[in-house]
Amino acid sequence: MPAYHLIGPNGDDGISLVNIGVGPSNAKTICDHIAVLRPEVWLMIGHCGGLRPSQTIGDYVLAHAYLRDDHVLDDVLPIEIPIPAIAEVQTALYNAAARVTGEDEDSL
Repeated sequence: MPAYHLIGPNGDDGISLVNIGVGPSNAKTICDHIAVLRPEVWLMIGHCGGLRPSQTIGDYVLAHAYLRDDHVLDDVLPIEIPIPAIAEVQTALYNAAARVTGEDEDSL
């Protein structure tokens, strides 16, 4: 799995990006490896097809809920029930995107 690391100027902070590929087995593998590092924050970002005519190739989407087709939770949750996003994380990502891009609410 390719990884990229950016260390802060003091050497005591930074971020790591790891491309885990596709599938629940890859997600489990990276979760097991990263968990022992005790990160302060951990985001798993996926990709999907867009459904709105207003979206263009390369757009980032912060969805309110996610449908899945990996069958990992089928025993406890029917596949047609969306998994909701965590509101606090959505708000933080939205605010960060607005701050970094300088875009207003209508443009984001």
